[in-house]
Amino acid sequence: FKQKTAYEISLGLVGSEMCIRDSRFYEESWEHTCDMHYNVILNEHRIGFPLIHSEATFHNPLKYGDIAQCKLSIKEIGTTSIKWYYEIYNQNNVLCWSATQITVCTDMDSITNKLTVPDWMREKLEKIVVKLPFLLISCLKFLL
Repeated sequence: FKQKTAYEISLGLVGSEMCIRDSRFYEESWEHTCDMHYNVILNEHRIGFPLIHSEATFHNPLKYGDIAQCKLSIKEIGTTSIKWYYEIYNQNNVLCWSATQITVCTDMDSITNKLTVPDWMREKLEKIVVKLPFLLISCLKFLL
């Protein structure tokens, strides 16, 4: 989606939450998938997706002046949750960071009430769902 220098990313680093929420990759992904900004989903549709689980791996450092590219996909859309997968690469296409995060669909008027991911949203988010059998076939072809 976006490319930023390591300096721009480092302004938003907070522990293992490296540039997920703060750099707005997550929020901007909604425009690509659902044709609306995350703020519209929050304020007009009254649907939120608070983070309930996060795992991150630091593979290689980003250095000052590096150009970082964030790739975002979805591993799974459950009944009420979404499992997101992030990868950040440098300008040499070296994986620097990856993370899996789970968000839960909630009612913004009562944040503790889970909602079923709406069908219209599920359909649009399918654009970035990673299909596991395709990945396995691709890996097997590479190994052969």
